[in-house]
Amino acid sequence: MRTKKSTMARALMLALATSGTSLVAQDGEKKVTLDKVPQAVQKAIREKVGKGRLVDIGKFEKDGKAVYEIEMVVDGKEYDVLFREDGSVVRKSLEGEKPEKGAEKQERGEKGEKNERESREEEDEDEEREDRKGRGERKEGKRGRDDDDEEEDEGDEEDEEHEGRGERKEGKRGRDEEGDDEEGDDEEGDEEDADEDGESEHAHGAHAGATRFQTDFCLETRELTTVGRSRFFVLEPGYRLVLEGKDDEGTPERLTITVLDETRLIGGFETRVVEERETKNGELVEISRNFVAMCPMSKSVFYFGEEVDIYEDGKVIGHNGAWVHGREGARAGLVMPGEPVLGAAYYEELAPKVAMDRARIHRLDAVVATPVGILKNCLEVFEENPLDGEKEYKRHAPGIGLVQDENLVLVEYGFVKKG
Repeated sequence: MRTKKSTMARALMLALATSGTSLVAQDGEKKVTLDKVPQAVQKAIREKVGKGRLVDIGKFEKDGKAVYEIEMVVDGKEYDVLFREDGSVVRKSLEGEKPEKGAEKQERGEKGEKNERESREEEDEDEEREDRKGRGERKEGKRGRDDDDEEEDEGDEEDEEHEGRGERKEGKRGRDEEGDDEEGDDEEGDEEDADEDGESEHAHGAHAGATRFQTDFCLETRELTTVGRSRFFVLEPGYRLVLEGKDDEGTPERLTITVLDETRLIGGFETRVVEERETKNGELVEISRNFVAMCPMSKSVFYFGEEVDIYEDGKVIGHNGAWVHGREGARAGLVMPGEPVLGAAYYEELAPKVAMDRARIHRLDAVVATPVGILKNCLEVFEENPLDGEKEYKRHAPGIGLVQDENLVLVEYGFVKKG
């Protein structure tokens, strides 16, 4: 994929960027993307979130079994929901309130309404007991105190349960200091550079602290397709994006991205060819043919390599950055998560010493002004290449795709007319 050098544009983007939520996990917990959880949990999460917004997903062990905890915003309220591996709900709680009790609850329904009525009745009884205390009815007062003691004991039991996994709020408060040491070491070779992100992100106004970038995407277990679309990626033949802008010297640039009606078999995976054509001052400078495929279940888009032709004066002078999954240790990366989660970090390319671009979800609510209109609720991704130190921001609009690449902004999009 294309990586631009633009110091002034980068500085402008950094000035516009706001810091996101840190994704360093609490003790024993690690953050995962939606496509990394069991399908039963994926389905349950989608049903719970509905038309709301998924903030993040955490995974940790409880009683020797994996459980998944999500943060979501529904109707303007933030909830925490804990799922078992089979998709059943352990608990659901509104942020700032006690979790609902009862491990077997999945939906409140009539049972929830009954519990609420019982809760109100108990509160009324408590008020009556207090009144009796005021009138000097010692016997009733003693009974009320005994009831209160039982409630305190229940509260203590809840506290002991929470100690096993740590209160979520305390976990958040300590994230930036604790890091993700529980996740183990990164993959071999150049992937070890992921441990140094604390310094690089500090310098660029993004997330502080070390970051672990996802490198394993379980492709061998997936059924992939060469046609489809997700919220931020259109993988359909004939779809085209055109971005324009100027470099630091004021030279006009143009980037044209086209989904071709062409596929390529890469390492046993059928992929779609997506062409990127870049010109400067009207002169062709680069053509890359990118090989991608989509998971129809998660809608994540995976990147299997690229062929690159570098041009000068109309002639090919090099192929810098070319790589293919399965050759010379190169492996496919993730180019666009189907369900982006704030702070999620992953490698887009895994070709040691050739292409090691990696990305982190920086914002989910960016606004981009373009010649085609004001685009809201855009996904902002911070990308960097640890091989050459290049860093940049890209923004993707819902239903469209890439709309800003540093100094380039969208000027045209849609399907190419045949003939």
